Amino acid sequence: MQDLFNKIISYHDLINGDLTPNKLRPTAIANFLKSEQLTCKDMIVGHYRGHKVVSQIKVSSANPIAHKFYTNKNSIQHQVYFNSKYQGILESINNTAFKSMTILEKIVYETPISMPTVTDWNEIENDRLRYCYFNQLLENLKTEHIYEIRQITLIDDEETCKKKISKLHRLLNSFLIELTDRYKIKQADLTLQLKHEYTNRDCAILIYISIVEILDHTYKSFKRYLDLSLNIPFSSKLINNTNFITKTRLIERKLNALTVDEELKDILNAELKNILKFQNTKRISYNDYQYYTVVFKSLKRFFLKRKIKELDQEKIVTYLISINFKNKSFFDYLIESIISASNDFEELEERNNFLQVKTKEFEQLKVLTSGDQENCSLINKLLNWLALEIKHIESDIISKQNQLNEFNTDSIKLISTLNINEIALLFRLLNELDIFEPEKRVRVAAWIKQSITNKDNRIYSQSSLRNNMYNPSTASIDRIKKFAIELKRTIDRLDE
Repeated sequence: MQDLFNKIISYHDLINGDLTPNKLRPTAIANFLKSEQLTCKDMIVGHYRGHKVVSQIKVSSANPIAHKFYTNKNSIQHQVYFNSKYQGILESINNTAFKSMTILEKIVYETPISMPTVTDWNEIENDRLRYCYFNQLLENLKTEHIYEIRQITLIDDEETCKKKISKLHRLLNSFLIELTDRYKIKQADLTLQLKHEYTNRDCAILIYISIVEILDHTYKSFKRYLDLSLNIPFSSKLINNTNFITKTRLIERKLNALTVDEELKDILNAELKNILKFQNTKRISYNDYQYYTVVFKSLKRFFLKRKIKELDQEKIVTYLISINFKNKSFFDYLIESIISASNDFEELEERNNFLQVKTKEFEQLKVLTSGDQENCSLINKLLNWLALEIKHIESDIISKQNQLNEFNTDSIKLISTLNINEIALLFRLLNELDIFEPEKRVRVAAWIKQSITNKDNRIYSQSSLRNNMYNPSTASIDRIKKFAIELKRTIDRLDE
C-alpha cells in the first residue's frame, strides 16, 4: 500500500517537483523514450485551401492524439496520407517533398495532408519532446495505478479496501484541485489539439486527464470503495453523456402531455431539470450522480417504453414508490394525498380501515420490489408514518369508546318529570326548531334512551320514543303547550 502511495505522490512531483517540464533535460527525456522502445516518427500535418498552404504543424508518434494522423501504425517509411475523397490529388502529391507540393485541383475547404518520417528523439523540438514524455510517463503511471488498485481489492477485506481506495481517491482529487487552481483549467481545454508549441499548462492538462481516467476506471469497477461525497471531475465520461440530455428531453415532453395532477408533474419536472443541470454545469457529487443515474434510467424505462394511454396517475405514483424515488417533495405529496383521502371519512373507524388498507397495499408493493432494504426505504418510511397515524387514530377510538361507556352509565342520566310520550314530542320539536344540528329521529331517540330516565329509573324503549315522535298523543301535545306558555312567562319576567 505504501508503495502505491509513493507512486501516487509522483503526481505531486510532476506538478511541483523535479519532473516539471522546465526542470527536465532534453537528453534525459530522449533516453527515457528510447528506453520505452518507442520508435520515433515525426509527421508534418498541413492544411490546404486550393493551391495555398494554410498551416503546417508537426506531430510525433508519441503525441496523445497521434492516432488521428498515423493511419498506418506499422508503416515507418516515407508516405503521404491524404484524408480526403480526392484520390486524384493523392496521386499528384505522392513522394513529393512537403514544401514543394503543388495542388492542381481546387479544394474549397481546408484539407489535412500528413506525411510521417522516421527520425530520432534527439531531433524533436524540446517543447514537443517534453509533451511526449509526459504523455508516455502518464500512460505508464495510469497502468500501474489501476493494477495496484485491483490488487488491493483482491488481497484486502472490504473494510480495508474502502479505507485505502477512498484515501487514494481524496489524494488524487486534491491533485485535480491543485491543477485546476494553478493552471485555470476549463472544460474546453481538455479536448486536445495539435499545437505549434506546448507549454507547462499543456502538460498539466495531460496530468489532469490521466488522473480522471484512473478515477473513471475505479468508479466503474470499484465504486463502492470511493469517497462518494466528492465531486466528479468535470471532464469525466460519467457526466459527459449526451444520451442523458436527449432522453431527458423526451421524458419531459411525454410527462407534460399526460393528464395527471399538476403538483406531481412539477415534482417530476424539477427532478428532470436537476438531471439536465448537472449535465450542463458538470458539477455533481458521486453520491448524487448515482441517485440521478438510477432515477434517469428508471424514468426512461417507464415513460419512454409506454404509450400515453397506458400511463395514469396511480401507475406513476406506484412506480415511483417501487423505485424508491427519494424526493422530499414527493414524500410530502404522498402524505398529503393520504391525509386528504382519509379526511373524507367522518368516522374514526372508517378512517382507520382506510389507513389499514393503504398499509396492506404498501406491504404488498414491498414484496414485489427488491429485497434490498435500501431499495425499500421510501416504502418503509411510508409504512412507519402509517403505523404512527393508525396508532393515534386507534387511541382516539379507545378514548371515544371510554367516553361513550362513561356516558352510558346510569349515574349520569338526567331524571325527568315528563313521561315517555311528552319527552319524545319535546325533543322532536327541539330538533325541528334546529336547536340541535339536524339529526335523524332514530339518533335523537337513541340519545334520549342513553341520557334521560324518570324517578323510577325506568329505561325508555328506543322504538317507543321514535314512534311517539311520529304519533304524539293529544294529552302530550296539551302538556307541552302548557310548558311552552310557562316558558314564555318565565322569559318575559327576565326582561322586567
